[in-house]
Amino acid sequence: MRFSSTLALATTVASVLAQEVTLYIDSWDTNFHGNGLEAKHEGAALDYLFLIDEADPSYTWNYNADTKKLTAKQGDYEFPITLGDAPYVAWGATPGYENYTFASDGALLVNGSQENFYACKDTNDPYGYSSASYELMYYKNPNDVPHNRCYMVTVTSVKPKPLPFNTKTLPISSTPTIPGSSTLPHSSTAPRWSPSSTSPVHGSGSVTSVLSRVTTASTQTHTVCPGNCSSSAVSTFENNAAGIAPAGAAVLGGMAVFFL
Repeated sequence: MRFSSTLALATTVASVLAQEVTLYIDSWDTNFHGNGLEAKHEGAALDYLFLIDEADPSYTWNYNADTKKLTAKQGDYEFPITLGDAPYVAWGATPGYENYTFASDGALLVNGSQENFYACKDTNDPYGYSSASYELMYYKNPNDVPHNRCYMVTVTSVKPKPLPFNTKTLPISSTPTIPGSSTLPHSSTAPRWSPSSTSPVHGSGSVTSVLSRVTTASTQTHTVCPGNCSSSAVSTFENNAAGIAPAGAAVLGGMAVFFL
């Protein structure tokens, strides 16, 4: 009787600590922005997470702020979302040592960081779902991210608001490098873009970083960049319409350029 009471108390405490959350994808790419996540069977007591067009409100995870784990029922068992099989993001019996928390804006943090989540295709998952669907992946080392197949994303518990304009994001490896510049597709020091934030702009000077982005509204872009590419000297021509780039930032050939 005492054992039953103790077990019931433990179950009650656990249910109080657990909070139901739905996970979404936050991205500048309209292919992913606002997507939800679904688990697909990949083996015995093992599912991997894949992106779906819209999050099903009934598909929720239990977040325990005390243990810092995300779990859900799978049959008679409560399995966690784990990175023990990284880069795959698994839901199953694979042990993991990550701690999940959420930032004030809802972003999912892994051991304190929201970086390193990617949407990838052709990941060699056991059942081959990734040949047709994007899989959520977690790369601890950005240098290991496959080129041309992955896009950096943020996982969040807050449903993202619609993007202010229609955008398409190039694969991370498509970010070009121009003389006097360095590309920052993976670095944690790269400017972070999110629908709820504005682009970082600094004082005019030489070009030091480039972030690729292509708008669907522009069908043709030519760039004139004389001298040392100072912000006041950059002209862009889109569909035969010329404009002078504002101080501190410009769009060059479909690329968002930041002047430091």
